Amino acid sequence: MRGFLGRGTVQPPFDSIFDERLVSALELIDAGEPGVALEILAQNLFEFDVPMTRAEFLAIEQAGTAMRMAPGTWTFLEELVTPATGQH
Repeated sequence: MRGFLGRGTVQPPFDSIFDERLVSALELIDAGEPGVALEILAQNLFEFDVPMTRAEFLAIEQAGTAMRMAPGTWTFLEELVTPATGQH
């Protein structure tokens, strides 16, 4: 999961529904729909209960803020943040 916000860093093996949804979000970014991609990514991270570090959460928050999206788009993800050590 590391680097999921960095373009070109994700090489999913297409062995799960999450991988397919992640690729769909990346395709939306390529199609000029980054806001929709962030919404879908956030929903899927939450649905699949994907743990994240504080830095990953803050990167999502920064992206949403930069796009002037409603904080409710990502704030629910904070419960997925792992303890301060950042270990998963």
